[in-house]
Amino acid sequence: MDKEQYEAAKVRLEEVIMMLKYEKISPQERERFEREGKELAIVVMSPWFPFDWRYRIVMTAITAIGFWGLIQGQYFFMLVWLLLPLFSPRIVGKFLGVITGFKDW
Repeated sequence: MDKEQYEAAKVRLEEVIMMLKYEKISPQERERFEREGKELAIVVMSPWFPFDWRYRIVMTAITAIGFWGLIQGQYFFMLVWLLLPLFSPRIVGKFLGVITGFKDW
């Protein structure tokens, strides 16, 4: 998936969420939008690395701090690597799927 597809899915997901929240729609339409929203959420949460450069810079800094601690023998700094999964959309999506009960992940 490239960034354009990701951005299009993200925008469409926001539209679907707004329709489900504020529009008066029939039960059939609501079911269709909920199914589409679930599929779009899976697409948005599928990449391993974030597309936003701010998050990539933070991930790079965390990785560099961990390697610096490894090289210097300061193994305590390697514990920052435990923060890396918080920036992965796929890992966060899997975790949210488990705690919310989605079975399609």
